[in-house]
Amino acid sequence: MDRDRFLRELDEIRTGRRAPDSSGATAAAVEGDEGLCNRIYLKLVECLAYESKNVEAKLQVLTSALSYYVDLRPHYDVMSPEADAFGHYLFMECSRLVLGIEFHHLKSDDTFKCAFKGAIGDVYRKLQDYAIGQVFLVLEWLMVNQWSHPTLVAMMKGEDIDKERALTYIRSGEYPELFRLRVEMLMESGCDNFASNLVSWCVQSPLFEGDVPLRSTHLLLLHKLGRNEQLHNQVGQIFTASGNVTQFLIRLI
Repeated sequence: MDRDRFLRELDEIRTGRRAPDSSGATAAAVEGDEGLCNRIYLKLVECLAYESKNVEAKLQVLTSALSYYVDLRPHYDVMSPEADAFGHYLFMECSRLVLGIEFHHLKSDDTFKCAFKGAIGDVYRKLQDYAIGQVFLVLEWLMVNQWSHPTLVAMMKGEDIDKERALTYIRSGEYPELFRLRVEMLMESGCDNFASNLVSWCVQSPLFEGDVPLRSTHLLLLHKLGRNEQLHNQVGQIFTASGNVTQFLIRLI
């Protein structure tokens, strides 16, 4: 699904949806909303995959999705797993875009970039009463810092830095999902050394203590880079913590 088709179908959904009136949502209106976030999610996944190489298309698509989400979220319960899951997906895709080099190659006054930044601000300002609204404030920080925070740079370069400084940054600097995303994007870009250095700090944090996929990524990177002594040490630590080899493999699968 290309950009034009997604925007057209999203507009059709937005126009055809029957919103609750000011006195409260009717049963029919609520019933009509069932599965709506999932429908948009599936269309957005397809569109972003199709437009994966077109940064302006992704900006326009995500801006429209964010704009609709701001209008849609209040019509769900405060604690709505479906609505918040869709909001979290939007947050992660926006983060991936913001952390990409193409985003920062755009001029500061680029029309699509400005609209995108405005939509992110709207999510935070208009959805502050919802947990997901607070999450989008992180994107404001990401658009400024991207990969440039001194502690993050030192971690990726493998510099000799204070352990508490690094672990404090992991604990309070970003959401855990963003560290996983950073590792993934570094690997996709062929920066295995940076990825390995970063993930080696992540696995030392209690936040990732039970994160088997991240730990397996760490082992694969150590093996790929020929860091055999570190690999053997990590394997020993994992098997000691998990109790036995079989238990670790079951969790990995």
